[in-house]
Amino acid sequence: MIFRDHHRHRGVVLLRLDNEQAASKIDAMRRVLESYSKQLVDAFVVVTETQIRFGTSKRPR
Repeated sequence: MIFRDHHRHRGVVLLRLDNEQAASKIDAMRRVLESYSKQLVDAFVVVTETQIRFGTSKRPR
């Protein structure tokens, strides 16, 4: 929705988790923040249980 509707953002983290319980989400975000906090600004990040992938975020004009 952010890209489709051209909303302003400072970065997006998409959690694609099989286990959607709160503890699993907290664990995933902890991994991202501990390892990649400086790379998150304006990034599009997809997080699974086994991967953290960075894509390009298309900023609205």
